[in-house]
Amino acid sequence: MKKIQKSFLVLVMLVLTTISLSLTELKAADPTTGSLTIICHEQKNGDTTTNPPLKGIEYTIYKVDASCQNVGAAETYIKANSVTGITKTTDANGKVVYSDLALGRYYAKVTKVIDGVSYYEDFLVDIPRTDDQGTGLIYDVTAEPKIKTLYGNIELTKVDQNGNPLEGVTFKVQVSNGVSPMSLSDLPQKGWVDYIPEGSSSVLTVTTDSNGKIKLSNLPFKDKGMGYRLVEISGPDGYIINPIISELRFFMMDDQRISTYYEYTPVDYMHQFIKGISIDENDPSLVSVTYMNEKPTITKKVKNSAGNFVDNAGLNMTDVVTFKVTTSVPLQISDMTTYTITDTLPAGFTLDKSSIKVEGTIASGSETVSTDIYTISDDGLTLTFDPTKMYDTTSDLKAPIYNDIIVTYNATFNDNAVIGGDGNINTAKLTYTSDIANKTTTEITDTAEAHTGAIAIEKVDKADTSVKLEGAKFKVATSKANAEAGTFVKGTDGEDIEVTTDAKGLATIKGLAYADDGSDVSYWLVETQAPKYKVTEGEQEVEKSYKFLKTPVEVKVGKTAHNTAVVVQNSKDVDLPVTGGIGVAIFAVVGIGMMVISKKMNKEQNRE
Repeated sequence: MKKIQKSFLVLVMLVLTTISLSLTELKAADPTTGSLTIICHEQKNGDTTTNPPLKGIEYTIYKVDASCQNVGAAETYIKANSVTGITKTTDANGKVVYSDLALGRYYAKVTKVIDGVSYYEDFLVDIPRTDDQGTGLIYDVTAEPKIKTLYGNIELTKVDQNGNPLEGVTFKVQVSNGVSPMSLSDLPQKGWVDYIPEGSSSVLTVTTDSNGKIKLSNLPFKDKGMGYRLVEISGPDGYIINPIISELRFFMMDDQRISTYYEYTPVDYMHQFIKGISIDENDPSLVSVTYMNEKPTITKKVKNSAGNFVDNAGLNMTDVVTFKVTTSVPLQISDMTTYTITDTLPAGFTLDKSSIKVEGTIASGSETVSTDIYTISDDGLTLTFDPTKMYDTTSDLKAPIYNDIIVTYNATFNDNAVIGGDGNINTAKLTYTSDIANKTTTEITDTAEAHTGAIAIEKVDKADTSVKLEGAKFKVATSKANAEAGTFVKGTDGEDIEVTTDAKGLATIKGLAYADDGSDVSYWLVETQAPKYKVTEGEQEVEKSYKFLKTPVEVKVGKTAHNTAVVVQNSKDVDLPVTGGIGVAIFAVVGIGMMVISKKMNKEQNRE
């Protein structure tokens, strides 16, 4: 009996031990559920502890297959299998807890955002996950996704059409909230408002410095579709402002490749104004753009005696004077309403309207511009072009048909021509639309000078210079050799220019060219007829002639030479080559010679 009891006790002990072991094993078995806690703080500079929690962010979690290795695959799986998610919203502590979750892989997706936050992170998470040591499993998982406001930096460099930095270009900054662009065509085109930074009461404006640069730092991109644009509102005098192409637009892309993005505006020809764009590899929040402003040009030239077009030309009164006006055609001609060339001839010129020629430069040279493109005023001095006909309407580039417009014409001097001094100044003007939006215009000008000189002559009596001699005639030659050969400067009638002194002994030869740079040029004055005088012989009054000059007189023609008359003396007794200078020397030599001859004759008489 005792043996039976003992055996029974052993058996009971074995059963109890087995039961105890089974319970222990059951208690130590892995959990069949887990939990997910999502904590949302705005992250700045990697700090997630000191920034405030974000309330109101909605997360929806979906159980997906373990084969889903990324967010895209998870999205596909959910759609294919019509997976239903669990949606919760973060509380005042930025926390949301999902309990009693079946073990497996989950996809956490932001399904509702809050204002002021631009970047949210959707993510995959496994329940359980391996602990940080890699030795155990964590069934109650906590996730702190990247949620932050992005800040962008914009650096802009303005240059002119020659690549030189352009100072003084002013932009206003505007901001827009819209659908985040997935492609260029989706970029928001409307809804822009002036940007007033936090803590300021005025619209933010920026102006390029002496290096043509501006920089905007720490622009907040609070929403995925938020963008900024810089709208050019003013610039240096004469530079064209186009409200379309002067917009620089920056957006944050969905995939976070860069935090700021430059949007090429839809029209292809606008791309011509972008001279460079880059994203800093080390700082994807910084975008740099080099952007061009254009200013048309105008030049006015006059053809000189050598056949070259110059700024200043010395010409004869009888010359046909050719003028040339050259204006550049801006790339933005398609958006302009005004493009007009006006020439202002001085009173001293008479226009030959029939000589007007209008050409446009092309890649292969130049061609005559069709009169369908422009109209000409009755006086021939104003050419009004139609900008809508000055570009290629078949191309999105809207390229100007011509690079330059060249206008040439002929004119002649008239009696109103200015002699010497500042010359006859011709001014050409280009009037064009400089502010496309407001259709305001700007004028730029250039000048060319055509100058001509003169010789003023005063004829006097050698013995008494107060006596002015009327009736002396003079011609002029361009060289001493020509003077001696009888080849003289001709007038408009093709005949030699010849002038006669008046009762005051005065005469002027006008329209003699001097150097292009204004310096003096030598001419040779030749007396072709000496003045007369009367004497009484006995009871009769007899007319006699002064001795005329046989040697040409060199005179200078320049800006002011005509202001002082060349005094030419005549004698009743001897021939006077000139008065003053070499003339005096010749006269002295003749006098000395006569004295020598007289002395010799006296000696011979004494011998007799």
